[in-house]
Amino acid sequence: MKIDDYMPSYQFSEFHQLHIAVSPEIVYQITCRLDLRQSSFIKLLFWLRGFYSRARPAGSSDGLELTLKDLTEKAGFILVDQVPNQEIVLGRVGQFWKPSGGIITIPADQVKDFHQNGFAKAICNFYIQPGEEGNTVLSTETRIQTYGKLAELLFRLYWLMIRPFSGLIRIAMLKEISRQSAAEVI
Repeated sequence: MKIDDYMPSYQFSEFHQLHIAVSPEIVYQITCRLDLRQSSFIKLLFWLRGFYSRARPAGSSDGLELTLKDLTEKAGFILVDQVPNQEIVLGRVGQFWKPSGGIITIPADQVKDFHQNGFAKAICNFYIQPGEEGNTVLSTETRIQTYGKLAELLFRLYWLMIRPFSGLIRIAMLKEISRQSAAEVI
């Protein structure tokens, strides 16, 4: 998996997986163009975390579209790597424990080597692999590495509060990909 290339060691992680009764190619296409606005639950969780309001275009009445493109262009995520029909790797650098998220933008080719004291780096992926009988196994993993003792302490406290919601978002994303993938083949 490409995620291993960008963060082979980490302090915090989370993993979720779902079996989907469609081909890996369809799951990949849906993941790439996924619009999370169709899930009120995800919108609520993103709103609570502040992604929705930070990424909403000025003057927009309906807000963030919640697509992969919006997350990478407006909400501070970085498209780090992509293997067609197999994996999408996203990164994010910041001080996540701050109300603003303390997000800093760096080029994708600098994500792997980022290790600035006082910050944390998160790498997450969507990994798509063939399952049995033409089905697909879709998983998402998030790995976080902090830099410096204070950053580790602050992130650990933050993670205690946010991890359940982080997990709910990822599970809801997998279910929404599954729902939209099934609708694609109907």
